[in-house]
Amino acid sequence: MIITVIDGMGGGIGAQIVTQLHEELPLDVDILALGANAVATQKMMEARASRGASGENAIRVSIGQADFILAPIGVVIPNSMMGEITPGIAVAQIAPAYQPAPLRDRRHRVESAHQADRGRH
Repeated sequence: MIITVIDGMGGGIGAQIVTQLHEELPLDVDILALGANAVATQKMMEARASRGASGENAIRVSIGQADFILAPIGVVIPNSMMGEITPGIAVAQIAPAYQPAPLRDRRHRVESAHQADRGRH
């Protein structure tokens, strides 16, 4: 199981969440610390997160691995935390399962749909 903890600013809330998770959950639970900045990530790593990454792209790419996402409410509000939470970070958290299909998969779907249409005529 992968639990993702996201935080920004100084990372204090994220560090508290990581600490609580370590006290309550089995050791085989993977805690992924994603910080809007390096300081937040560092604080969560010091609280014993399994691994961590910083910045918008790291959050957008890594969030899809999560079984659960834990974060302060501000991380779903674009431009919050003094502008650290970009619209991309906020959207990634409310719709982590949305991943555009690679071009080759789209072509396959189009070809399959076209073949299905031919069968009807």
